[in-house]
Amino acid sequence: MASGGEGPELASAPKAERAGQGARVSFAVTQPTDVEVAILDAKGSIVRHLFARVLRAGALRQEIAWDGLADDGKPASGGPFRARVAVGTVPRLAGIAGWDGQSLGSRETVAGMAFGPGGELFLLLSSGWHGRSEVRVLDTSASPSAGRGGKYLRTIMPYPASLPKERSAAIGHLEVEGERLPIVFSGHGGNLHPLTSGIKKQRMVFSPKGHLVMASAVGTMAEHGPPRHLLALAPGGGAPEGMGFVGPLILPARAFIGGSGEGGSPFFDHLATSPDGEWIYLTMSGDSWAFNKFRRHAVFRLRWTDEQLGDPFLGKPEPGDDDAHFNDPQGIATDTQGNLYVADRGNNRVMLFAPEGKVLSKFAVQDPEQLAVHPDGRTLFVVARKPGKRVAETTLLKFALDGGAAKETARLETKTIELIALDASASPPRLWAAVSRGYEQPWAIVPVASDGGHLALGQPVTNSSGLGHPMFLAVDAARQRAYVTEMAGRQVLLDLRAPDAGNGRWKLAPYKRGIECALDREGNVYMMNGYKLFLERYDPEGKPLPFAALGTHKLGPLEGAVKGPDLGLRGHAIAPNGDIYILRMAFYSTGQVDVYSPDGKLKKEALVARVVHGSSGLGVDPAGNVYVGSNIKPAEGSPYPAWLAGKVPETGWVWWRQKRDVPWCYPYYNAYLYHLGCVLKFPPTGGEFFGGYSSHEEDEHKKQGITPPKPPEGTPRYKSGYLNADVWVKGALWRHAGYGPCPTSGLNWGDPSCTCFNARLAVDGYGRVFAPNPFRFSVEMLDTDGVPIARIGRYGNADSAGPGSKVPEPEIAFAWPAFTAFAGGKLYVSDSVNRRIVVVRLDHAATAECPIP
Repeated sequence: MASGGEGPELASAPKAERAGQGARVSFAVTQPTDVEVAILDAKGSIVRHLFARVLRAGALRQEIAWDGLADDGKPASGGPFRARVAVGTVPRLAGIAGWDGQSLGSRETVAGMAFGPGGELFLLLSSGWHGRSEVRVLDTSASPSAGRGGKYLRTIMPYPASLPKERSAAIGHLEVEGERLPIVFSGHGGNLHPLTSGIKKQRMVFSPKGHLVMASAVGTMAEHGPPRHLLALAPGGGAPEGMGFVGPLILPARAFIGGSGEGGSPFFDHLATSPDGEWIYLTMSGDSWAFNKFRRHAVFRLRWTDEQLGDPFLGKPEPGDDDAHFNDPQGIATDTQGNLYVADRGNNRVMLFAPEGKVLSKFAVQDPEQLAVHPDGRTLFVVARKPGKRVAETTLLKFALDGGAAKETARLETKTIELIALDASASPPRLWAAVSRGYEQPWAIVPVASDGGHLALGQPVTNSSGLGHPMFLAVDAARQRAYVTEMAGRQVLLDLRAPDAGNGRWKLAPYKRGIECALDREGNVYMMNGYKLFLERYDPEGKPLPFAALGTHKLGPLEGAVKGPDLGLRGHAIAPNGDIYILRMAFYSTGQVDVYSPDGKLKKEALVARVVHGSSGLGVDPAGNVYVGSNIKPAEGSPYPAWLAGKVPETGWVWWRQKRDVPWCYPYYNAYLYHLGCVLKFPPTGGEFFGGYSSHEEDEHKKQGITPPKPPEGTPRYKSGYLNADVWVKGALWRHAGYGPCPTSGLNWGDPSCTCFNARLAVDGYGRVFAPNPFRFSVEMLDTDGVPIARIGRYGNADSAGPGSKVPEPEIAFAWPAFTAFAGGKLYVSDSVNRRIVVVRLDHAATAECPIP
């Protein structure tokens, strides 16, 4: 009998007695704990997941019957057999796959670059459409030609788990059961800092006072027109000492804009500081009707302590071409004398001003957009680009400056430069660029050679070896690979043979595209395809595998609606007997769980009927029980689980209509109501939902003269996620609160009613459920009765990678655990914010085996 040396023990070792075609296995434990019992074949493989539950006081001695069958319902083969009893689950980190600190994602931009002391390059990475944002730091102090430039150092947004609490307080955090939890400001992008969902392109700046200054988010396709502020980050993460994270207001809220808001609108902010860091200079430009009425053709100057942006420091609200006006001012920069350089793009000139605003000089440059000046004021780099939404052609120019005169000394015509930053601490100073490389290709960070009259882009110090935005996943334990859906529907095969050392070991799956896959016991792949809504089946090698009753490998088309080519339906699962379970949902309407037999025939329609809109995540256990993720709240009392009650607002809001206290004045909506859901277990006979219809569906009912069914008397009543509608659920065996992100239903049309981003749960062979809960930065492990077994993981950013890492505690760390899979006795968690797959093994406090006669 083996023991982990801690926790519960076996009071009596397991014993087995023959009983008909099977056996009875008896054992006892020393204290209440979880227990699992498995039947093993001669090779030690599990043929039957027999029993797994939490044993309470008074039930510590058990006798479990085995009927001689395997998990697939057929007589077990491969004996002689043994029974294994394991008690007290202890999750341990088994590995991390897919992470590479020098890898940039294919569906995001390098939204900002700035150099700090010692060649530290701060990169602001953002998905302006969906909302995710990140700041990481690279070391460029070594020579790129030596192959050492651009080494990853750390991630500072989201902040590290080791950050002192006083530094995260200004950002916003919760104290829950002695643990610090970052506040979730957006469940769409997994944003843990306020006003960072939908950050757009900018020339951020590292202040002489020792911190990073940047402009806050413009908005996303789902979160429209937020108030915009200056933001400050310490070089190690968190708010700078003695300062807040959120600074002066630079643009008022625009509220709901319609359509996809400013998600796809181009913006470009430029920042600079005075040599002493007292003044911050700013220009803002964008292409959005909601922004245009605020547009000023001016340079603004403000202090961090100012409440909001004041009148223009230079220029006027309207455009002009004299010395008192600008026309589309863009890049700005300062030198050690405090002189201010301004790229006046619409007037095809660069202007130089003294610190008090006096014009010192000006010189012609066609379409100047970005500026980088050496602190001594002798060298100026300019990126020139014509205005417009998608203008690829750029010109990089180098000027020698002398007493207000400018002489062009080099130029480079290219289509790739998006941002530049000058490392003035290098000797000689070194220019770096962020370059785009085409649709769905990751951007790259490259040094720029600028010797004499020559400019040339060097080799990238970044790569595309790691995951960019991992979402749905399924794992083939036998072949040691994970099928991962990246944002935009790209399917990736991730090699798991060496998860600790194999960060870059991944390749495209053979079928190239799809939105989510599930696997059967043989490793066959069931891929849900984009807008066409076919479920396609492939063998493990990627070859089409026809369904016997259909004569094709495509099941469908399925009735329902997708949420984009990378988001699809709401989940599908393959039962141990090969049955196919699909949770499909119409546009802004309720859905249902349908069951198909392995040959592709419809076996049961609407096994779970009228599932409220927004529900997501589906699992099935060997007994045929069905597990559905949904967002329904208690009808009475707090809408939150006990650990969260009283910690966050218990009312919802949309936009910025109501005055709210800090930090709740920053989010577009209450993510805790909108995205924190639950898991429901239904028996093999299924169940039904009543009510909770969206306004769209209610309108359709009226148009078609449909009267929705009413719940039978005594049916348990709940509230929809945002508490605006009653929902009844018939047939559910239990409900566990703490799952997400799982969007709510029933809101009026218009954001935040976006239900795109959603989670996936996992169910193992014992019927244990692994429910991701990004609001507590963990995965909640439940037994088949819904009783909690373990909370797996704690908060940590990408630098928390277990023992020996930059931040060794916690051992298992997550920043946005939203997708889970279970295979081969291990839990796999896709963490979109940390860009990695975390592998967790389940150890036990004690294990023992006995032969079955």
